[in-house]
Amino acid sequence: MLVSTPIGVLKKNFGIHEALRILARAGFTAFDLTVFDIDEDNPLYNEGWQGYLDTILDVCRECGIVCNQAHAPFTSRKIEVPKNEWYNTRIQECIIRTIEAAGYLGAKVVVVHPITYKRYRDHKEFMDEKNFEFFRSLGPHAHKAGVKIGVENMLQVDDDGKIIVAPCSDPDDFCRYIDTLGEDFTACLDIGHCALNGPRPAQMIHALGADRLGALHVHDNDGKRDIHQLPYHMAIDWDEILDALADVGYRGDFTLEADTFYGRLPKELLEDAAGHMAKVSHHMVNHILTRRGETT
Repeated sequence: MLVSTPIGVLKKNFGIHEALRILARAGFTAFDLTVFDIDEDNPLYNEGWQGYLDTILDVCRECGIVCNQAHAPFTSRKIEVPKNEWYNTRIQECIIRTIEAAGYLGAKVVVVHPITYKRYRDHKEFMDEKNFEFFRSLGPHAHKAGVKIGVENMLQVDDDGKIIVAPCSDPDDFCRYIDTLGEDFTACLDIGHCALNGPRPAQMIHALGADRLGALHVHDNDGKRDIHQLPYHMAIDWDEILDALADVGYRGDFTLEADTFYGRLPKELLEDAAGHMAKVSHHMVNHILTRRGETT
């Protein structure tokens, strides 16, 4: 089981090549290519993008780390507003390029957010129609790139600031999405989101099972806010979750999404923080493997 984390904070501070070296030295065996920047000067969206990725692959071979998954930019689509036509065209192009880049780097999964533009509980049929149309437009690109699109369980916030249901926050709903979309799709369970607006994460893991569940976003919160903190620092019951992952025979990787832990640390301490994050992640993976009776 690869142990992975997004590269964004380290890339911002050190550049992508040194960020990869830092993650490898810290103990991560993989990285999540987080592609949130859709600006036109991003080298991923310009001519010669394969050459840019070749430099990343060179560093990966040098330091022994791989790209296990990517995270496409979001918001995935803004609907029913004519002035958003430019944005919708641009974001679609960027998501497709992220899928192509993930395949080029050898990743297995590209995480893509469902559309959450309208309140899901009030417009469920409409939003499902829009989401299935959106995801199906991406399926052929994923198939060609040799990756799966990881549909992520989402959350929404109402006018009073309360977190409410969203696409795939209900187990039956999440299973229906994956079963309907087919073989080029898998579930990326965001454990922090699930703890905020769904059943207990362990229940969601058992509902999805190993056949649907192909990726994780692992992070902690206080039960009220989407904080993306390092596990064991807040309110989530991690032993229950790790036991559930072991019991269903989860076969994907372990991707930590806890960049809040870096906080406001000075640049000189970021590598130490990454090292601690990797240790926590390996401890959690060892819990899963030990419960399954596998050698850690």
